[in-house]
Amino acid sequence: MKKFYTILLALILTGVARSNATVMIVTVSDFQFAPANFTVNAGDTIMWVWNSGTHTTTSNNIPPGALPWDAPIDNSSPIYVYIPLVGGNYDYECDFHSQMQATFTVVGTVGIEQPVSSGNASLNTSMTGASQLNITYNLPSAGVVDLAIYDLIGNKVLTISKDAVSAGLHAARVNVEGLQKGVYLLNMQFGEGNITRKIMVQ
Repeated sequence: MKKFYTILLALILTGVARSNATVMIVTVSDFQFAPANFTVNAGDTIMWVWNSGTHTTTSNNIPPGALPWDAPIDNSSPIYVYIPLVGGNYDYECDFHSQMQATFTVVGTVGIEQPVSSGNASLNTSMTGASQLNITYNLPSAGVVDLAIYDLIGNKVLTISKDAVSAGLHAARVNVEGLQKGVYLLNMQFGEGNITRKIMVQ
């Protein structure tokens, strides 16, 4: 039951972060990924969910520029989430069981820096390597900006800033090396506005 609520909450939050995104759930059991083949759009969410056994989901042959992954899928780590941003074919496998191989196709290409806007405000993000999050944001008027990162169950894991800033374009660089691998929500609150971006720490 706990696993069910965790999955449900994750689906709700990822849907809030990007309302037009699809969540593809892949069940992991002895000895297969199901579905073994599927197609998603760049920026959609792929969620591997443990059913039985001790496995991994490990990237094998992926498009140039795509982020590799290697995550356990077992009783203690029942969920892994990945957001592909580069179009092409992705082959992956279980490190423990050579017969467990699967693939998915990503249509289109988006940069993680793709803007999300609220009125005249905007929030853009990109990653430098695996540990530096680059943030740029634009404000239509001066005010207090609260930037923070949350996990998928709503816990604030990192406060970036809460300062009064002028109108216009601003930038920040944040080291996220201390965060565990996975999907997080970057939230910017300003005046009456609120923008949330989905980010992935590798």
